[in-house]
Amino acid sequence: MKVFYYLLNFVLIKSIYITENNSITLVNFSNKEIKWIETNDPVMGGQSTGNFSIINNTGNFQGNCKLIPYLNAPGFCKLYTKSKNNYSDISSYINKSISILLNTKTYNYDGYFIGFKAHNVPKSSIYSSGSFKAPFSKYLKKNKDNQIVNIPFTDFSYDWSPYTGTCNTTDPTGVIHHCCSKLDNYKYCPKTEYLSSLTGFEIWAEGTEGIFDINLIWIGILLE
Repeated sequence: MKVFYYLLNFVLIKSIYITENNSITLVNFSNKEIKWIETNDPVMGGQSTGNFSIINNTGNFQGNCKLIPYLNAPGFCKLYTKSKNNYSDISSYINKSISILLNTKTYNYDGYFIGFKAHNVPKSSIYSSGSFKAPFSKYLKKNKDNQIVNIPFTDFSYDWSPYTGTCNTTDPTGVIHHCCSKLDNYKYCPKTEYLSSLTGFEIWAEGTEGIFDINLIWIGILLE
């Protein structure tokens, strides 16, 4: 069967075609071996709330990102994998993008991020476990329909701020963060050694105050 069974209804209804021949699956929400954990900024004194559930092979991540009082800045809600799942080696596709099949009724929320972990990724702060991260709200179409969002690997950086999630800001402590750039000799960019040793994925609502609600269906690489 060419079309993945867990996408069949969406392919037929919304004409979004993801087949075994044109993609590499990294995450689907029918995989019982991948455990998802949701956590919020109250671990840092914040007030954000979030929750996650899987219904009909779709992961629903929703909540309310609120201000952290002592920082007077929006906090975060985070969804991440915790498993020993063996992810595909995607080092050959470093010039492509990570793609997400999703739908959301909060397409105007400006704080969506995706992250991925791999062996030996440097830690950018004491709050980081070593991951590459990129925002994707700017790629969302302004409707509630199923859509594919493509985030180029050049959007990702391991040097992201624990205050905003972004790589182009300076922390209140004075720490300056860096994005993936030729100016830094691509120091903070994903490299093949990381894409060949993936260990997990993250979805964030961070740095923007407000309600968010997103349905995640599939994460992978589109080859065409």
